[in-house]
Amino acid sequence: MEINEVVNEKWDDLLDEGYEPQVENPEVSEPIYGYENEYLDIPGNDDGMQPGGDPEVEDSEPQEPQNTQETDDNILHQFLKDRGVTDPTKIHFENEEGELETLDFDSLDREEQLNVLRELTKPDLTEHETDVINYLRRNRVSFNEVIDHFVQEGINKFLEENPDKAPVQTYEIDDYTDEELYLADLKTKYPNFSDEELVSKLDVAKLNEELFKKEAEVLRSQYKAEEDAAKEYEKQQEAQRYEDLQQNLIGAAMQFNTISLDYTDPESEVFEIENSDKNQMLGYLLNQDAEGKSQFVRDIEDPAKLIRIAYFMQYGDELLSNTARYYKSIIAEDRKKISKLERQIVKQEKPKDNNSVVISSKKDNNSSPTGYPKR
Repeated sequence: MEINEVVNEKWDDLLDEGYEPQVENPEVSEPIYGYENEYLDIPGNDDGMQPGGDPEVEDSEPQEPQNTQETDDNILHQFLKDRGVTDPTKIHFENEEGELETLDFDSLDREEQLNVLRELTKPDLTEHETDVINYLRRNRVSFNEVIDHFVQEGINKFLEENPDKAPVQTYEIDDYTDEELYLADLKTKYPNFSDEELVSKLDVAKLNEELFKKEAEVLRSQYKAEEDAAKEYEKQQEAQRYEDLQQNLIGAAMQFNTISLDYTDPESEVFEIENSDKNQMLGYLLNQDAEGKSQFVRDIEDPAKLIRIAYFMQYGDELLSNTARYYKSIIAEDRKKISKLERQIVKQEKPKDNNSVVISSKKDNNSSPTGYPKR
């Protein structure tokens, strides 16, 4: 069953107390940079805590039982709205003839309603796309890792078929001739020998040319092994530095839980940082591409983006505070106007006191009509 729903997005008044932004497909959260790594495996912000407050206490007063049918309908309507169906009474269906029909969701029987829900939740993937997703899940790998694997596999196959195209590993020691290598090794072994003495030993070794070449080859292999060991050590050190950086950033992220909306006000409300946001930030800092660069490194290499980063680091708190204070002043002014209007309405609607009676006093016989005594 095909469903075509035209979604009309409407923005509520931000000053309304009941304002809640509508999010399309809230169950699917697409990462900004496509990060798959979950760096934080800690509970989310779902402990009932309010910003700067105490845990919420549920109302223990007995509540009247609700109509189950009505509750189910409300839940289904909310589910439809979350999926983009803004008006459940006007859902467009495509019948067998290919014509569009507009029906009320509540007028459908349960089986038809289930078909609607199945259609809304269907991922709309081809068979090949489904196989790819299942493959990634079974092997617990990311799409980028699969791409890297097949790229490397293709490179290895090409090098097997074209060995002459394979890159040759270079060593610094290969820049030395056999004589230079032998002489450098002598300097290492005999640091107290003079240059003349070292050259004399070299000349003696060269008297047997074949033996000298063998000695030079052994020395070259030894120094190559030392270069390999040094490169491997540096690689391990780099991996350790990256691991230390990752742990430090994770520790900092776990401590980064709120942002004050007005840093100049100690009593200001705060914005809570959820774990999903922390993972996005850590991925932005740590996830590396094929060239070993994270998105953060890419951004700081871009002068325009680097200037933006510097600006927000310098003035971000001030911008947020100014914005918060501005809207607080607007809300406070609107509340004053509303309060004044409410008082005026109450004053106008207040009933008059009809129980009061005005009694006029008797006129004094000695008084004139003006109230002054007669002469």
